[in-house]
Amino acid sequence: MMNSRLAEENSDMSSKLESAQMSLSSILEGEKVKEFKEANRLRKVNENLMEEIEQLQSPNCSMH
Repeated sequence: MMNSRLAEENSDMSSKLESAQMSLSSILEGEKVKEFKEANRLRKVNENLMEEIEQLQSPNCSMH
């Protein structure tokens, strides 16, 4: 009787652990997606700033 109760508890704990691991995996994937999107956004901002710098440095651009 004690063994069957322990086996049942073990099974429940295994299920809870698996569920927690799946949740954590999902959360981490979501964070990776956020980081990827932020990296792409920053890359685009950097490109735009580089273009602005090039325009400001061009001989046709005069600053008064």
